Amino acid sequence: RSIVEIGAGANPLLPISFVEDQQLVYQLIDFSGEELAKAGPGYQIQVLDFQQPIGSPQQKFDLVIAQMTLEHIERPAVFYGNVKLLLQPGGHACLFFATVTNLPMMLNHLLPDGISHRLLMLVQPFRKNEKHGKFPAFYRWCYGPTRKNISRLQSTGLDIELYRGYFGHSYYRRLPILPWLEKKKTQMLLRFPNPNFCTYAQLVLRLPKTA
Repeated sequence: RSIVEIGAGANPLLPISFVEDQQLVYQLIDFSGEELAKAGPGYQIQVLDFQQPIGSPQQKFDLVIAQMTLEHIERPAVFYGNVKLLLQPGGHACLFFATVTNLPMMLNHLLPDGISHRLLMLVQPFRKNEKHGKFPAFYRWCYGPTRKNISRLQSTGLDIELYRGYFGHSYYRRLPILPWLEKKKTQMLLRFPNPNFCTYAQLVLRLPKTA
């Protein structure tokens, strides 16, 4: 069982104890060697810019994962092409990302990094303890399961097995009135779902065995 995590940086999804207990092949890829160094000992790491074509990889994997990485990808077509190259035929990619179609992420996208970072620390001060750095957010192809984005993803040559949007967030928790308004908005969207107003999305892709 082989897994590669793209954009793992300082906070890999799987703890090294779990990787060793399950005898997994688990490789971390990130463009920043400095961030990968924070992940801790024991991990198999590779410094690689996934926004550039990677050519023919030395190893292919059963599963590619990326959590909160797609937001920072400026060239998504290249990214998905690289995912395709890393997968074994019949292998899966599981991606979780924030979408640009809600106010906090829209502000993160539009405001200068310094201002958006200060706002984030104001509403979520616990994130000061996180190990990873702050990187530019582009939100290319970062939408819920809209027709347009489904069409984009189908053009990659990967099959869509799951594409699910999620509503609601906790960014307003420390602010007055706004948490109540966000809750009401979320309740309405759960009753009348609209992919254009997602906050997060989960995507599972599969490389056809004939690819």
